[in-house]
Amino acid sequence: MAVGHADFGEVASTTLNEHASMLANNIFENQPYMFFINQAGRVKDFAGGQQIVEPIIYAGNSTFSSYSGYDTLDVTAQTGITAATFAPKQAYASIAIDGYTQMVNAGPEEVIDLLEAKMMQTTETITEEMDAMLITSDGTGNSGKDWLGLAALVGDATVGPATVGGIVVADNAWWRSQVDDVGAGALVLSDMNTMVNNCSNGVDRPDLILTSQKQFEAFESLITPQQMFRDQSIANAGFRNLLYKDIPIVYDGNVADDDMYFLNSKYLKLRPNRRTWFTTTPFVRPHNQDAIYAQVLLGGQQTVNNRSRQGLMHNIG
Repeated sequence: MAVGHADFGEVASTTLNEHASMLANNIFENQPYMFFINQAGRVKDFAGGQQIVEPIIYAGNSTFSSYSGYDTLDVTAQTGITAATFAPKQAYASIAIDGYTQMVNAGPEEVIDLLEAKMMQTTETITEEMDAMLITSDGTGNSGKDWLGLAALVGDATVGPATVGGIVVADNAWWRSQVDDVGAGALVLSDMNTMVNNCSNGVDRPDLILTSQKQFEAFESLITPQQMFRDQSIANAGFRNLLYKDIPIVYDGNVADDDMYFLNSKYLKLRPNRRTWFTTTPFVRPHNQDAIYAQVLLGGQQTVNNRSRQGLMHNIG
């Protein structure tokens, strides 16, 4: 027999489901990298399937030329287009309520208050854990079940995985990020300038520099008070930032102390599965426990379709 009122699990499941959409929105508000991905419009659903396919243009069309009159036009079939494939991953967080808690929160209002507290706790946990995974994961953690982070998506033949998106990095120079091993040297503006330029092609340039608090403060010490301009939209969201060449610089506690990422959001995406993005399961009661359990489920992956427009300065002293 259920402790408290008999419909506790049903009321709790309904309340949890109603709060799930709020939880999905809130995870993009509390960490700078996830805020950036969402603000840049790079959260793109995928319907399903065993692979997420990202088209890649890695070479131009060689047939372009001037001509006149009856010149023969080059109709050579073109290569230079391929695709990266990324396996979707899963994540979850459980919500547990023991029998005693059910008994002392037996009324509908108490159930709602309890679930709001549980959802706040779950939101904070998922936000922190997803942010950490989307930055630090190389995809090998938890027996390869972890989602891909910047540690996988930004790298070259020596930094990061040997294969990304099904493409062997060592065999394809166009599939390598701009990487600068500073060798424990101090942060200097000229190195940052070179990295921005290496990641750019005309107006196609990085739109976020993501770093650690240590390197953010190092950058702050290099500029004068007259140069301390900020991106107001990021500041309004509550994140401290500075501008370098009109690119916002923010720090995230999940970035390693000696790293600085130069990111172009045009080529980065968070790809949630529309059917399993913050899906909630009903509360169920095990046969051998006075408790009920439910899960918040997430499915998807983080992807990239142009690694050469991403940069990393690492081993900064």
